[in-house]
Amino acid sequence: MQGLKEPFSVVVPVKKEANLLRDSLPACYRLNPDEIVVCFDKPAPKECLQVVDKTSSKHPEIRTKILEVERNPEYRFHQAWVRRQGFRETKNNRVLTADVDLIVNANVLKAIELVGRNDIGLVSCSKLPSVSGLLGFWRTTGDQLVRWFIQIPHFTGLYCIWKPYWLDSEDERIKELENPRNALGAYVFVGEDTFLLNCMRRKHRVIFLPDIGAYCMTPNMEDLSHIQFESGRFLQTRGRRFHRILIQSVLTARMEQVQGYLYEKQSRHSIPLVDPISFPYLDVGSQAPAGRTIYEILRDRIKASLSLRVPRA
Repeated sequence: MQGLKEPFSVVVPVKKEANLLRDSLPACYRLNPDEIVVCFDKPAPKECLQVVDKTSSKHPEIRTKILEVERNPEYRFHQAWVRRQGFRETKNNRVLTADVDLIVNANVLKAIELVGRNDIGLVSCSKLPSVSGLLGFWRTTGDQLVRWFIQIPHFTGLYCIWKPYWLDSEDERIKELENPRNALGAYVFVGEDTFLLNCMRRKHRVIFLPDIGAYCMTPNMEDLSHIQFESGRFLQTRGRRFHRILIQSVLTARMEQVQGYLYEKQSRHSIPLVDPISFPYLDVGSQAPAGRTIYEILRDRIKASLSLRVPRA
């Protein structure tokens, strides 16, 4: 594969998933980057190092850097710290972040080529989620059909940044973030990638490409029971109607979101109420609306379609 004229780096944070790294890392090399930075907790797992050594030996023309990152007590979410250390250690300003469970393809080169021009600080590509069993097929099909119908590209964790714009935009409150797998309320919607996006678009342009830039080998994090439950709790506190949540949950086969909604309606426990689409710049007391549900997006699209019909003479 022929690479871009502009040099770029790829950052791959890894914990200890050697089995995933065997498939994802070769795909990163096929992009022909100038540099690949593989980030580990210190000390790096031996099996993972063997995978990196074996793969990188086939591509001596590409600089491979192994970065071992110690824990930083100032960061609650360790992966956010690891990824950002990888960003800092790259020698290029164009930086593609690729998770260990993603098999990237040449479509990501479109994102890499755009950043740094015309004040564009971040460009993301779509991902094809993993399909496992009937339930996974239902969820994936439902998500893809809805997104095809509404025709609105969305942000994903597969993105390229322009490093100088990232350095001048990201807020120090990144240190406050929890791992969404353990977070409560609105914080399940605010992962490290969403936080970076919110900061970036406050100062620079961001673009979401509909092109599928990678296949994800692991289930969608939104399918986790905890994420579903907490998202239901949050949507109830924001005044969402039950029938809208029910329709969204059925479409995406995430019924534990309904359980969380009903639980919060009955118990009224206190949960974090930041605004996911603007945090860290909009605080709890803001009147800004939360992100629209799938039901509301579909409703608005249908209304728009009907309004475009030519009336009869």
